[in-house]
Amino acid sequence: MLDPDPKGFPDMLLTVFARAAGIRGAHASDRFPSTVNRLISTLRGLSDLYRLQTRDADLMRAQFRALIGQLPILYFVVACSTLALWLSVTGPVHGVVDGIFPVMLCLICLSRGVWWSRRRLTYFSDAQIRRHIRNTGLLAVVMTTAFMAWGGLLYPLADTVQRGQIAFFVALTQVACVICLMPLPSAALGLATVSTLPFLAFFLIAYPQGMVVQAINFALVSSAVVLIMFRQHRSFVALVRSRRDLRRRQSAMRQLSEENRRIALTDALSGLPNRRALLARLDASRGKGAASQAVIFIDLDGFKDINDTHGHDVGDALIREIALVLGKVCRDRAMLVRLGGDEFAVLVQGAEAGATANTLALEALTALSRTIVLDAHEVHIGASIGVAHDEGGAISS
Repeated sequence: MLDPDPKGFPDMLLTVFARAAGIRGAHASDRFPSTVNRLISTLRGLSDLYRLQTRDADLMRAQFRALIGQLPILYFVVACSTLALWLSVTGPVHGVVDGIFPVMLCLICLSRGVWWSRRRLTYFSDAQIRRHIRNTGLLAVVMTTAFMAWGGLLYPLADTVQRGQIAFFVALTQVACVICLMPLPSAALGLATVSTLPFLAFFLIAYPQGMVVQAINFALVSSAVVLIMFRQHRSFVALVRSRRDLRRRQSAMRQLSEENRRIALTDALSGLPNRRALLARLDASRGKGAASQAVIFIDLDGFKDINDTHGHDVGDALIREIALVLGKVCRDRAMLVRLGGDEFAVLVQGAEAGATANTLALEALTALSRTIVLDAHEVHIGASIGVAHDEGGAISS
């Protein structure tokens, strides 16, 4: 179906009623009787049923996946019904109605059915899905209307037996098409409306003596199918939304787990990896059989005196500044870790890890020997540094 404005028609109808009642102004609905307002609200609700819902992207994708599997069946049903009706009702009409039209309808249905059957595994973007859903809803109504119109043209020219066959094929095809469009309720409802109402009116007006009971029964069956369709669709929507909520909860749990893991492996004061992160890296490298690795241990000298003299705030600021200084030394050559208190460690992995560790140790010692200024305080600090590295699987220091 097309995507009309669900409020356009009811608002226009309200304006017409207001003018007829002599009420003017933008807020005419406020001055209308409650019965008329309820009528307008009902019309808006009915118009929403015919509106394609494409705002919920997850629901739209789920509907489209279900629809792709049923569209080839829909076109196959229409093609088979056209062929069967064409073979059953022969003789009275020749030319466009009895020859060209059914052939063209069959060819169109078969081509569309094959096209959709080949695209069950094709990826479609959201924009493409919206376009296909709109076009499919419109085309389904057009094709079914064409089939119903063709049956109506054949009916006056057929004998009694053939008329029964026409009514049977038309009714059966309409119900089958509505069932195939169940994933798209607005299109299915539009199809049922444009096929049931003309069918009912045609037999009630043109042939009231012979087909009244059949026409009313057909309308009741169509209404029952539409009602069942909407109930099934509510369950379908609930399932899609529950799956989406489950995915969101799982994603939130994964993010929370990653955040907890990051917190567990990070030193809160310096922002560096902590002792647990160092042990995890060593365990991981042991399983991979790293060629060579070395660990530099750094113990700050005089940190306790600075912490006691200038206070814990200066001590915390000093730890953060030392982390920045050592970070510049290590850069991307090694993993810098704060073990706790005034202790740091540097993990070096790869070829020539021992030589690289010795170089980094000297650079770190030089960097830490410089004066550090913190909140107008000049701080002099040193460090005791040791290096341990593996040689042929054994650790030496």
